[in-house]
Amino acid sequence: MSSKNASPMRARGASRFAIAHPILRGLPAALLALALVGAWELYVELGSVSPIVLPAPHEVAREAWNNAGLLGANLELTAQEVGLGVLLALGLGFRARGADTPLTEATPRGVPAGGGLAGGAGGVDRGYCSCSGGALGCCRSWG
Repeated sequence: MSSKNASPMRARGASRFAIAHPILRGLPAALLALALVGAWELYVELGSVSPIVLPAPHEVAREAWNNAGLLGANLELTAQEVGLGVLLALGLGFRARGADTPLTEATPRGVPAGGGLAGGAGGVDRGYCSCSGGALGCCRSWG
């Protein structure tokens, strides 16, 4: 077999491995999840805990299936609340950062001091926190 013929064969075999590789990479996590659910089922079925306190996984799945309509309606409302919370957090975050501060501005050490809601005049002060941790409240200039 010449080296010209070996290359396409290797590439074809590599593409099969590339498809199977993500599946194989997730296999240990799937096996761990199955083992944990199995241990949960055994723990409840052997009477180690009351089914009222900790129902078995098959009972949880059955009730979820039987109440799918109610869960779906509540999921819709919860998703709306999460979306509103994310928008609110983004709005407050941008307000605290200061409208005139570009998003790509590098923060070499810590967090910007004296900007937006935390202190300063709407982000006019461009001083930086001198502590290395960068946690909120590490600088005296934060309110």
